[in-house]
Amino acid sequence: MSDHFFNLTIDQLLWHATNIIKDDEKLVNIKYVGQRYWSENAIKDYCQLNPLEGTGLKACKNLRHEHAVPRIMIKEKIEKCLKENTSIHEIYEIINAYSKSVIITTKEDKNIPKENIILI
Repeated sequence: MSDHFFNLTIDQLLWHATNIIKDDEKLVNIKYVGQRYWSENAIKDYCQLNPLEGTGLKACKNLRHEHAVPRIMIKEKIEKCLKENTSIHEIYEIINAYSKSVIITTKEDKNIPKENIILI
């Protein structure tokens, strides 16, 4: 049972590490708009769906928020640190270094070979 809660907690932590920022003392969801890294095709698709600058439209149809480093790999690094009784600061450094997201199109997402993940 404890493994289940640990996995659930780490999964949520790593999702929020790329999805939430603190802005003026409140938490803001930046699943798409506000992310640093976008593919060229994702930018084009977003601009086509949101042609009028300043209208507040945030249509993100056909876009995906993808983790640049798979969460399973980050989780394995955190688990290793926990087994070695390292400091919370080292775990924070892992999350900070590897929790990056990239906004891509659904078509680009389908082209990512899921079985060929390289371990870091």
